[in-house]
Amino acid sequence: MLSFGYGRVRNLLRADAGTAASEAKPAFGIWRVTLPAARQYALPEKLPLPHPAMRDDQPVQTWITTVSLDGLCAPIADGGMGLDVDDLDVTEAWVYEEQGRALDKWAQVSQRIGARSVPWRISPHLAPHVI
Repeated sequence: MLSFGYGRVRNLLRADAGTAASEAKPAFGIWRVTLPAARQYALPEKLPLPHPAMRDDQPVQTWITTVSLDGLCAPIADGGMGLDVDDLDVTEAWVYEEQGRALDKWAQVSQRIGARSVPWRISPHLAPHVI
C-alpha cells in the first residue's frame, strides 16, 4: 500500500525542519536538502546513485520526499547512502499532520466481497455465445 499525507500542512524552516527530519519516523512531506557529492562516499561503482538528482562531483540542493529521506539514511547494504540527517543540511520542509495508507479501505472491501461471493453460473441463453 502507498502512504500519503493529508490534513493540514505545516511549513518548517531551518532548525525545526532538521529536528522533524531527525525523528524516528518523520512526518510525510517534502524536504529541501542538499545532497552531498557522491564521490566522497564509498558507494559501489556498478550501482546507480541513491537519488536521481544526486551528482558525483558536486552537492545539489533539491526537494525530496520522506521516502527518499528514509532511503538516503538507510545503510548502503540496503540501497541507501548511510547518511545522517545532518549530512543532508535540511533547510525547509512541508509536512502533513496526518498520514494514511492509500487503498487500504479498497483492499478491505475487496476481501470482504471476495469472501462472500458465490460461484457464478452461465445462463443457458448465453452459453452458445460464451464459447
